Amino acid sequence: MKNIYLILPFMAFFITTSFAKDRMDSSTDTIKLGKEYRKVSADIASLRNKLEDAKNKIPLLEAKAEQAEAKSKVTLEKSSDQASKATSGKLKQARKAEKLADRAEDATEDARDSREEANDLRDKVEQLTKNMDKKYKRLQELEEQKASLKSNPSTSASVDSSN
Repeated sequence: MKNIYLILPFMAFFITTSFAKDRMDSSTDTIKLGKEYRKVSADIASLRNKLEDAKNKIPLLEAKAEQAEAKSKVTLEKSSDQASKATSGKLKQARKAEKLADRAEDATEDARDSREEANDLRDKVEQLTKNMDKKYKRLQELEEQKASLKSNPSTSASVDSSN
């Protein structure tokens, strides 16, 4: 009988500490959940801004490429006309034709660069969209975890204090 009196305080101590530990872990989990929720929300906002910037920049780059292509065609035609005049043997006309050909080549390179940059931005938009989808899924998981913590009556006080 004496042994039971000695064992009861130890059992009460172990039971109390185990319940306190569970409550402490759930409040710590709630805090971590809130921090991650805020971080994921901030990441989504950042991704949304980057996505909008990229989407808005693509038409500008395509317009720039079209202008460069048009300029290239016009300059190439002028160069061709000048080259046909230069067949008469005048050095000045030949140099002018060469300059016009160089300008046409530069405009063609500008158009190609703009097209490549637009394609890179399309790839970036696709990647940002995938990342944003992942973040939205994670946010939904966090909301479900938050709801399950709120539905558990033993941790509702700690959930309310973290929001």
